[in-house]
Amino acid sequence: MAEDRDDRDLSARFGREEPGAVAEVRGWVEGMVRGGWRLAAPDAAVQDNMLELTVTMRARRGPLPERYRSFVLTIARHT
Repeated sequence: MAEDRDDRDLSARFGREEPGAVAEVRGWVEGMVRGGWRLAAPDAAVQDNMLELTVTMRARRGPLPERYRSFVLTIARHT
């Protein structure tokens, strides 16, 4: 599927810390954090999620996730 290829490309670009990819992923995380969670410090939650995602991506030894958006939102839900 084209969407899977796009996700793998985005995950690879995020792993290389390309600004456009980082901004897109941050937008997903911000949407989740600000869209449904009532947190006292939403900016801190976004930052924590981005850090956790970066650490997780750097530690990966296997293939990149095929459904990257689902992967990102799963990390965000559990961070």
